[in-house]
Amino acid sequence: MPEKFYVTVKGLVVQDGKALILEGKDPQGRLTWDLPGGRIDNGEDVEQALAREVLEELPGSSNLVIERYLHSYRYPIPYEDGTHGFCVIYEIDLNLPRVTVSPEHTGYRWISKEEVPTNEEFAGRRLPQDRKTAILAALQ
Repeated sequence: MPEKFYVTVKGLVVQDGKALILEGKDPQGRLTWDLPGGRIDNGEDVEQALAREVLEELPGSSNLVIERYLHSYRYPIPYEDGTHGFCVIYEIDLNLPRVTVSPEHTGYRWISKEEVPTNEEFAGRRLPQDRKTAILAALQ
């Protein structure tokens, strides 16, 4: 039987040489850093899904434009329902007058290339390798 996959898209915002990361919790309840984004819904294309998710997670932002592809990966652990995930990360540009996060996030940070850790820990929270790879690609 073929595996069932969800496809997610994430957007990396870069301003003044720093990348925006959002603080939240992973499915296991651990504090983690992530990028705005989420699953592509039926009937949506990549741009529609990314715009919907980013504008939900960064209220007050607008005019999202996909700048370039950065990285993609398969989630290493299946979701609770046994499905798997595949994620594509894009660098995005958007009108972001000030950072406000949705209730699903607890905070945010701007991170420079020099601050990207060599392990998966940044400021006491997990920063997954795949997000680090995208951040480093964007900040080169």
